[in-house]
Amino acid sequence: MHQYGVSANDVINALSLPEPDHDPVGTQKIGTYEYTVNLNDSPAAIDAFNSLPVKTVNGTVVYMRDVAYVHDGSPPQINAVHVNGASAVLLTVMKAGASSTLRHHQRRQEPAAFRIADASQQPEADRGG
Repeated sequence: MHQYGVSANDVINALSLPEPDHDPVGTQKIGTYEYTVNLNDSPAAIDAFNSLPVKTVNGTVVYMRDVAYVHDGSPPQINAVHVNGASAVLLTVMKAGASSTLRHHQRRQEPAAFRIADASQQPEADRGG
């Protein structure tokens, strides 16, 4: 992007519409017919985003395809694992503040009845009367 004189904000501004919530697009039913309403400022296909102009630098138009590759995709899943031959998902748990990750895990393993310290902490419906 630096080579083209384009910043991240230039790309964001190229993709931003003034008020996307107020665009009159969708369908309109007139009598027994339903018509699709589109605007010319909305690309019909994802690949068309690559042809959007981002900025003009020294008289040359820089297009999205020059600084990025827009496509319908996602990064490969890297958290799928096998545990004892069965499929599982690996999740990273980050410690926040003074909380104890191990204590939280122990509480999740305990039956619900053991999580309540005394009867005064139970909701009215669970006190039996």
